[in-house]
Amino acid sequence: MRECEADAEKDQAESLRIPVGTSLAEVERRMILGTLRQCGGNKTRAAALLGV
Repeated sequence: MRECEADAEKDQAESLRIPVGTSLAEVERRMILGTLRQCGGNKTRAAALLGV
């Protein structure tokens, strides 16, 4: 298991609240930024976790 995945499982407090009606582009942006934050800024790990 990757380090940021393990961190994500340990810290379930990190979540995103996205209102209905938010554009998909904005949802994607928030997911990317949240995952980057969860992975300590490691873009390679965040991209792998997101499947991009």
